[in-house]
Amino acid sequence: MIEMMIVVAMSAILVAVASPSFMATVRTNRLDVAGGDLRAAVMLARSEAVKRAALTVVEPVAGSDWTSGVRVYVDADADPTNAYAAATDTLIRQFANFRNLTPVSAQPARLAFDSRGQNVVLAAAAAARLPTASTVALCIAPARRDLQVNRVGYVSYANAGC
Repeated sequence: MIEMMIVVAMSAILVAVASPSFMATVRTNRLDVAGGDLRAAVMLARSEAVKRAALTVVEPVAGSDWTSGVRVYVDADADPTNAYAAATDTLIRQFANFRNLTPVSAQPARLAFDSRGQNVVLAAAAAARLPTASTVALCIAPARRDLQVNRVGYVSYANAGC
């Protein structure tokens, strides 16, 4: 009986010591999955823009909240300043929401890719759509992952704090 109580006490101590480390691993994995999904959406939009020779957009499903999930679509009116219109735009894919993430302020409204696969400025006039760099931040306190899309559409990650 005493041996069993000692084993239970030691098990409780081990669980108490390992739990914070395990939660950090869970946070990191959630950021990795969300970052991977967002990267997949960006790469899909870029490849579809080149394949279809049309302006393709990645935007949050709900307003400017990138944690609500994202949709990739071909913009029928070629004006990336407008939000998705189900009646006219061609939906390519919609990604599910990113669970347990905290919305970060000052995010881009959407990302647009031209027929060359370049990340372009959100402008109604085609001549004003110059290549640009964009950053979308994903956060689970205290960790943050910045998804950086450069001018030619290449995606990279940077770690930061929320």
